[in-house]
Amino acid sequence: MESKTLLTFLLALLFSAAIQAQSAPTSRTAVQPERLNDFLSAPASNTQRAHLESLVRDSKPSVYVTDGVIKVNDANAVVLFTDMRSLANLSTLGGDYDHTKIEIVTIRIHSAAEITAGINLGGLSSFTNLKYVYILSDATISPEDINRSISNSNSGFRILYDIVKPS
Repeated sequence: MESKTLLTFLLALLFSAAIQAQSAPTSRTAVQPERLNDFLSAPASNTQRAHLESLVRDSKPSVYVTDGVIKVNDANAVVLFTDMRSLANLSTLGGDYDHTKIEIVTIRIHSAAEITAGINLGGLSSFTNLKYVYILSDATISPEDINRSISNSNSGFRILYDIVKPS
């Protein structure tokens, strides 16, 4: 009788663990986003920091993709700016620029509703020289919101973010 009770208990425990494992949140991203200024102030090679800061702050050959419309300023662009609506279609939109030269993709978020739909970075796989994804939000969201919303990233690029509070 005791072994039957023990067996029942173990089966119940096993099923309970299986159910919890299925409902437990999973890490949606292999790469953890970092605040841009924290990364720039952390110990790293001065060359790497200077290059990133230049990509973010200086005028560089760029491509703009807004509402699915591509504007190419230079076919040798190293910077791509996009909005959340265009992000999923970047690899299929084409455009007269070389995807393999893009080093940073800046994703602009304008509302908290945009981030709840998720930030799927899977479409960036054709950007073979991509070093950084920079998420720039002027919506009232938290770093945790950004972290939870990212999916299909890989360790080939670093994810950075800034949240600019509207004034």
